[in-house]
Amino acid sequence: MSSTSMAEAGATGFATRSGPSNGWLGRITAELGIDWRSLFAFRLGLGLLLIWDALARIGDARAFYTAQGVLPRGLWLQEFAARYPLCVNLASDEPWFAYSLLLALAAMGLCIAVGYRTRTALVLAFFLLGSLHSRNPQVLSLGDSLLRMLVFWAIFLPWGWLATWTQQAAAGDRSTTDVSSPTSACSLAVAALFLQVAGMYFVTALMKTGDAWHNGQALYLALSLEHMNYPWARQLLAYPDFLQFLTHATMVLEYLGPFLLLGIPYPRVSRLVAVVMLASLHIGIISAIRIGIFPWVNLVALLPFLPAAFWLTMPTTLLHWGFLLVQLLVFHNADHNRTPVASGGRWLSSAGTALGQLCTLGFLVYVVWWNLGTLNAKWALPAEWRVVGYTLRLDQRWGMYAPEPSDFDGWYVMVAQTADGREFDLFQDGAEVNWDKPADIAGMFPNFRWRKFLMKLVSRRTPKAFRASYADYRVQQWNNRHSPDQQIKQLDIYFFVERTLPENQVTLNRRRVHTYTTEKTSTAEKASQVSP
Repeated sequence: MSSTSMAEAGATGFATRSGPSNGWLGRITAELGIDWRSLFAFRLGLGLLLIWDALARIGDARAFYTAQGVLPRGLWLQEFAARYPLCVNLASDEPWFAYSLLLALAAMGLCIAVGYRTRTALVLAFFLLGSLHSRNPQVLSLGDSLLRMLVFWAIFLPWGWLATWTQQAAAGDRSTTDVSSPTSACSLAVAALFLQVAGMYFVTALMKTGDAWHNGQALYLALSLEHMNYPWARQLLAYPDFLQFLTHATMVLEYLGPFLLLGIPYPRVSRLVAVVMLASLHIGIISAIRIGIFPWVNLVALLPFLPAAFWLTMPTTLLHWGFLLVQLLVFHNADHNRTPVASGGRWLSSAGTALGQLCTLGFLVYVVWWNLGTLNAKWALPAEWRVVGYTLRLDQRWGMYAPEPSDFDGWYVMVAQTADGREFDLFQDGAEVNWDKPADIAGMFPNFRWRKFLMKLVSRRTPKAFRASYADYRVQQWNNRHSPDQQIKQLDIYFFVERTLPENQVTLNRRRVHTYTTEKTSTAEKASQVSP
């Protein structure tokens, strides 16, 4: 294959075919870089994730991102404007605008998936995603933070180099499916992506300082949280010794996994072992816990670590026709290289590439420093520098079940009274009030984002204005659909707090979260009067 076919446009690094002719630098690149097939799979997975995430939010867009929802503009400005100064979603509080931005994000995901103007689509997707996350932080999870960072680092990856390979695969070049002579790319951007994913696992392990992780009780506590688990998962509580083993195994994996992902001590074997073990962990989470997008984002984040040896299991014809189909979908591949640079371990030297390397290095140092600050306040970035992270949405905190799983569990009962004297449970859409514990608490929430919002709502750290705004939203939703005699005049929101104790014992306490009446002041007035 000619040197021009190995070229890379606009990437911050070098590409090489492994083999004796490339010397030690070529061998290191092949071992520690990213295989072109793995990069292709990562691009496809990242694009599909963005499409899925954007479309899944459309059903709740009015509730979460408009003036008619749970977080109107005034309340957002009061609580979040100082932290997140850049939020294009606030340009309009109308539902059509929220829908338009979500559809635009899905469109960028489609462009990324098929490789059309990949870098441009990634920049726009990162901008739209950051704005969306800033508009309502109350519905976010760690999966959203990881997805945002994957999109960010992907902006700097060698997409022109990948386009060369996929086009040759579509043209029938048999050498592109010859895994005995793989081609890899290595750059600061590739290193940053690898360090981001590996660092996430390592930081979350360091943050697990609670006794439950060290005495083996952590997974027992996690699986006892009925508001986020599938009912069958509670059957595992009958096997405490097995859960104790899984707890310790999880800790070992989170400490060891990052080093294996980085290729220590043997890149080809270590990475494959790490991907298999970590993927198994996330598949287990998907099967037991209704945790939303988080494990799926992690599975996509592991794709770049797949070594060339993995693709030995993929039929050559399947690879060929798969790439051919993608190329047929993209009539004009704007990622194709236009400024060939010879391969073989030569660092690119164009002005644009030098600037890209400098930016990548600067952001990498910033993100590493930010993560150190989450471990110890003494290492935190200065306050004036943290503004950059919050503005660009590079902020992150990997406290997954840290310092240990919470024992806070429970369910809602929302007693509504109408003008004609009827009483019902608004949380159950008009069902008769029932104070008994539901059979499936997690199933009471429409989806994981509503669960995230409502579980934060009951926290004592949440400003009371959020509860008043949610009550107003629910009452207005009901009143707009019903006749005057069925209008809600009063709403009492209760939460049954259930705390987990050893040996499958619990404590139960009913807490009144908020009371809404038509005689009270408006949400805007209450928001201005109530402080956290």
